Order: sequence, then structure tokens, then C-alpha cells
Amino acid sequence: MLTIYVAGPFRGPHHWAVAQNVERARAHAYKLAQAGAVPLCPHSMFEKFDGTLDDQFWLDGTLELLKRCDAIAMIPGWEASNGSCGELKWAEENKLPAFYFGDVRSEAALHKWLVAGQGRFEAAARVLAEGAPKLVARHDDMKMRLAQCEGDRAEQVMALQQTLAETITKLEDVSNRYAEQVQATRAALDAQEAAEQTLARNRLEVQYMENKLKASQAPTSDLIAGAVRDFVDYLANGDEDIVCGVQNEPDELMTKLKTWTGIRSLRSEAPKISDWWVGLR
Repeated sequence: MLTIYVAGPFRGPHHWAVAQNVERARAHAYKLAQAGAVPLCPHSMFEKFDGTLDDQFWLDGTLELLKRCDAIAMIPGWEASNGSCGELKWAEENKLPAFYFGDVRSEAALHKWLVAGQGRFEAAARVLAEGAPKLVARHDDMKMRLAQCEGDRAEQVMALQQTLAETITKLEDVSNRYAEQVQATRAALDAQEAAEQTLARNRLEVQYMENKLKASQAPTSDLIAGAVRDFVDYLANGDEDIVCGVQNEPDELMTKLKTWTGIRSLRSEAPKISDWWVGLR
């Protein structure tokens, strides 16, 4: 059914005028009902609320009611109501049909519009009745497809969850292997570093020994030469036969070296002296 908004003056100079406006609006609303429309009459709806809230609240509220209607009907005297003028302006801006009580042509147009609207509703009802079985069948088909899609979606979700679990397992395995490789690499690097440190220490020790050997070679040679000179002097001061024998027999020289008190501290150098002595021969 079509809904028509009843617009007209509400306020008056005294309570009796307000009551008359309300009754007039109710009478016109009843005429709309008799014509087959559903009247929306804010006068009777908010009569007891007069003075409880500010005027702007009621103006905004009645405009919201008008937005939900199919047409607006203006009762006589609406020109003197600012609220009714504003409601008519909104209806015209939004192409909402407007009808005027007291205007014969407008009331005729209202009845014609209601009949046409009722015819449209009846046609729509017939179409709906004829198409209802198809709509029901389509609804059942859509419902079945939706259930199938939900089943397929559930399977897809389960498959994705399984794939995700497998991926997580593989990632954990790769992570563990990577951790093991990192640990092994760190151990190898530590071993290499220890080996390099040991090699460095060995090089330092070798260098130290070479330096020590170089430092000891010259003093030892000087010491050997001095000891030989002392020993030759010792032999020269002795028996000539002994000197001759010593010169002819290096082994006897070694015996003399071992028993000579002046060179006991150089016993470790005796082989070097012997080689030197043989070289002289």
C-alpha cells in the first residue's frame, strides 16, 4: 500500500486553535485511508508532546517521516505553517508527488494516482505470485551451491593447513641443518684460529732459536779459537814428543782436551775442536 504524509498547520494562538488543527489533520488523514492509502499524520502522533522539546527537533523528526512516504498531501491553511512549507519544498526537490486538499483537480489526481499505484501493487503481487515458485527454486539452488562452496572451502582450508604444516616442518628442518652447519663452521674457524695461533707461536720460537743460534755462533767460535791457542801453548810448554804425538794423533788430542783442567768447561765443544784439528792436518 501507498503511504501519504499529511502536512498542515499545527500550532495556534491558543490550545483551542491547536486542537482544531489536529482534528482537521485527522479528518483529512481519514479521507486518505478511505481512498486506500496509509496516512501518516504527525499532528495526532505528537499532539501530547507539544512544548516538551525544542521546535527544531520536531521539524527534523517530521522530515525524517516524510522521507519514508510515497507522497505528501497538503491540507488547507498549509501556507501559514513554516514547517509545512519546508516539507513541501523538500518533496518538490526530491520529486515526491504533492496533492492539495480543497483543490478539485488535485484531489482527482490523488485518486487517480492511488488507483494507478494500487494497480501497480496488484500487478507486482501477481508477478510475485507467479514468480514465487521460481524464486523458491532459485533460492534452494543458491542454498545448495552455497553449501557446496562451503564444503569445497572447508576442504581447501584443510589442504592449506596441511600444506602450511608441511612447510613449517621443512623450514624447521632447514633451520636445524643450518644451525648445525653454522656450529660446524664456527668449530672449524675456532680450530683454524687455534692452529694459526700455534703456528705463530712456533714461528716465534723458531725465530727466537735462530736468533739465539746466530748470537751463540760467534762467541763459541771465538771461545774455541782461544781454547785451542791456550791448549797449543800448554802442549808447547810440555814434552816435544808429546807435542809431536798429539799433532800426529787427533784422538790423543781429544784425550788431552778431556783431561785438561783449563778447558773442562768446554767439553761439549770437543767434537767441534776435533773437526777443526783434523781440518788443520
